[in-house]
Amino acid sequence: MKPRHAASLLVLLTCACSDEVVAPQTPPPDPEPLPETCDPVDLDAIRELEPCSLGSGSFGRWFLDGAGLPAYEYTLAQEQDARALWFNTEHAEWRHHWAAFGNHRINATASNDGLIEVTTQDRGVEHLNKVDESQGWFGGGFSYIDDGEEVWATAYRHRPEDAVTKRVFGMGYARVETTHRGVHVDRVTFAPWGEATYLIDEVRITNLSSQDKALSHVEVFDVARRPIEINWLVSGDPVSAAPGTARDLRDAQNARFDEAVHYDPEARALVMRRSHATDAPALPREAPSPRDDYPPDPFLAALVGEVSDTFTKTSLFLGDGGLAQPAALVDRVAGESIAAGQRGEVLSGFGQPRMFGLRSEVSVASGETVTLRFAYGYAPDGSADRDRGRAP
Repeated sequence: MKPRHAASLLVLLTCACSDEVVAPQTPPPDPEPLPETCDPVDLDAIRELEPCSLGSGSFGRWFLDGAGLPAYEYTLAQEQDARALWFNTEHAEWRHHWAAFGNHRINATASNDGLIEVTTQDRGVEHLNKVDESQGWFGGGFSYIDDGEEVWATAYRHRPEDAVTKRVFGMGYARVETTHRGVHVDRVTFAPWGEATYLIDEVRITNLSSQDKALSHVEVFDVARRPIEINWLVSGDPVSAAPGTARDLRDAQNARFDEAVHYDPEARALVMRRSHATDAPALPREAPSPRDDYPPDPFLAALVGEVSDTFTKTSLFLGDGGLAQPAALVDRVAGESIAAGQRGEVLSGFGQPRMFGLRSEVSVASGETVTLRFAYGYAPDGSADRDRGRAP
């Protein structure tokens, strides 16, 4: 039996996105909204939810998912539709909407752009992979598919123009489905119940064509730490410099650390380890402090599926192609291999130049579905011999 009352209500929220999108010269007519319906309660099965789309609004439609729980399918083309616009004191026009999920230890937001941001509060609030396009920070939580002829992204924001997409915000998960060139990619992201410090990405790749396909799949998550430290002035009217100043102050804290990325072939995991820069001594771990001198170590691990290559430097991965067409993938440039050890030189954390990318080669017969599974999260900073970067 399914519970009649969910433990919490899923609320569609909105947050910042500074992109300005130019509407088409001839906007398409608004579709006629479907009538909202609500099935009557079955008094003989009062512990089961009945389908009810009342209150769906302009952005999409409420429905019951496969678990019989409320979910919201977001259908609005926010980059074109003026109904997506909303105002706040930082920018006049935002089109970004999102829903939150998580567990006792980790929080995530899934956006209408198909991007995932992860936040922790172990030693104060901080983002692990903040989206900030002014700095080239892309969040992550999406795939790239290379079918030998074309490279394309599953994120709604970076998808091919003719891709068919579906976006769902569910109870404790986010789902993005993308169909292009005879390949259907179904991505479900969720946080395991309890104290797990990572998200799980389950990726199901289905070959819809009549021919067998040899595909290359790349799972990507950014490493873009932003600590939310105390700044007394962080908002204001649209001409105020306060929001930008607060971001700059917070992001500047990353210069206090040097960052090295390692690959562990046994765990199939990329792990970043932070050390204190020589000119930025740390306060004692137990000392009260408004800043976090002991940030966690982020990782990306392949739980199901083999890894054939790795990518860890954002500038080399993206090149001039941008997020829709990363140069390293489009030009089929070899990454940094799956050999054990450090990836490149130790870099200053200022600007957050690193990323995580795991490539997997997948053979999918006609009509077949292949499943990959990844974990993205962090290991709390600990002793030097702590086994970090391994998802249980």
